[in-house]
Amino acid sequence: MRGNARPGGTSSRAGTGALRGSRAPGSRHRLGTVLVAALLVVGISAPCAAQGAPGDLLGVYAGSGNTGAASAFGDRVGRKLTFAHDFIDKDTWAAVTDMSWMAGRWRDAGYAGRFVLTVPMLPDSGGTLAAGAAGDYNGHFRTLAQTLVAHGHGSAVLRIGSEFNGNWHLWTINVPNGGALYAAYWRQIVTTMRSVPGANFRFDWCPSNGSAWTTDSQQLEAETAWPGDAYVDYVGLDVYDQSWAPWKADPVARWNEFLNLKNGLRWHAAFAAAHGKPMTFPEWGLADRADGHGGGDAPYFVEQMYWWIASHDVAYHLYFESHDPNGEYGVFSGRFPQAAQRFVEYFGPNGPSAASGERTAGGRVTLSRTAASAAGRNAGSGRRRSAEAAKLSISRARIMQRRRTFELLAPITRRASGAATVTLHAAGRRTRFAAAVDSARGRIAVRRRVSARQARAGTGIVTIDYRGDADTQPSAVRLRAASGKARLRAQRPRIESGRLRARGTIAPRAHGVVRIQLVYTAGAERFVRELTAPIRNGRWKLDSVLSPATLAHINRRDGTLHAYTLFTGYLPARIGGEMRSAQVLGAR
Repeated sequence: MRGNARPGGTSSRAGTGALRGSRAPGSRHRLGTVLVAALLVVGISAPCAAQGAPGDLLGVYAGSGNTGAASAFGDRVGRKLTFAHDFIDKDTWAAVTDMSWMAGRWRDAGYAGRFVLTVPMLPDSGGTLAAGAAGDYNGHFRTLAQTLVAHGHGSAVLRIGSEFNGNWHLWTINVPNGGALYAAYWRQIVTTMRSVPGANFRFDWCPSNGSAWTTDSQQLEAETAWPGDAYVDYVGLDVYDQSWAPWKADPVARWNEFLNLKNGLRWHAAFAAAHGKPMTFPEWGLADRADGHGGGDAPYFVEQMYWWIASHDVAYHLYFESHDPNGEYGVFSGRFPQAAQRFVEYFGPNGPSAASGERTAGGRVTLSRTAASAAGRNAGSGRRRSAEAAKLSISRARIMQRRRTFELLAPITRRASGAATVTLHAAGRRTRFAAAVDSARGRIAVRRRVSARQARAGTGIVTIDYRGDADTQPSAVRLRAASGKARLRAQRPRIESGRLRARGTIAPRAHGVVRIQLVYTAGAERFVRELTAPIRNGRWKLDSVLSPATLAHINRRDGTLHAYTLFTGYLPARIGGEMRSAQVLGAR
């Protein structure tokens, strides 16, 4: 949780209230308090790389001890959550150690062994890092450890003294010799809690994305508070979609800011890897702030978090489905309708596959081995033309109930060759098979029998993964197969006066958004910039400013700039997805 930051200094959620969490129903909480989170983590018996899609690593904070809200969040996403998150009250030392009610709630909800708890390092009633480093508070943490073990949470993940590189908690390292004192205090806590019989805790060292400024116009350095590899199991980072920078209204520019901040996303990945620790995101979320610094309804932020998690060694990530005095963060609060839809599409059971290995963080898509080799050959031979866009589109994807067949028609450039991998997930069954590229006709055509159960469902999720060849770039798409037609029509997207403009029509029953993906190659890498256009009464329109950085990067492209216009077909379920392909700019 964040305190108020200088413009350009920080990006996570600002929060100035006290943490609450362990009191029984009916007890009074101080006005303006902020709920602190305890994570329920499934199966983190040892640090390990992310397994499966990011949705499998998802947890939530949805209110202190509020197991019902956590379950409701999972229902909205469409999956049983792997983790839950809660916070210990930080009013007094008694509040820190007396959290039996909270611990019992999560144990009874089935999260014993899957519990992550945010633990304050000092209470609001007073204390210092220096005294903690000297061992003065070890007794409190011994009591806390005993309480957790007694309530079945001896293997909980404990996030102690989080966001210490901010200036809004009493344990901030913004004090003389703060980093060294914090590290010494951390070692005291870990050693004490590990000594309790039955304890098998893991410890998450978690700064905030973007460090606070000191009084002499310097930024705090989280790495100065590192307690040593033997005392840490995970390296976490809290990330919220908010900014104080001049470009705060541009979601792409905000994301680039989050990547490059002092103690930002790129630093987090490099630091965790250097110490051989898995990454975590114990708090992350959208932001609709009263002071105007939140990113608002930003599906782009949700997408980028998904791909960043998918492409890194992340053990768990926990969404902050709540609000505090600074604003609203709950994706299902009603404040973020487009982002909520995207959250379900990506983190739900039918989200994009993290196994394809093509898309990476920040919108970058690494070329497949074949395409990368081709790019190298082209460069070495002096050929000016790089591999062109695959020009993949989807004109039909449906499950025919009476015929019990799955039909797919995907036009593709005639320069494409080889095969694509097609995956159909319907009625709880996943079927994967190769589909040959018909170069003569420029298409991928599939007609395949499905089970009676899949036919009765009449709908499913289809993924087409074309890996590329020496002449064409890889392309992948995921959308719904259904009997109803989206009837997607799109004018060729165009860039005019620094804006991307596109429009078209779609079936009146369709709702949600149409996505426009700009795809281009620079060097040996392919880049994707995605924007969305809301659907209203069978029409959609996009008129969006492209940031100067994005325009400059596009101007440095190799070859053409291509656009894919896509309707996923997720809303409503009986309308299938469709995609159109068009060239926006020619080769430079």
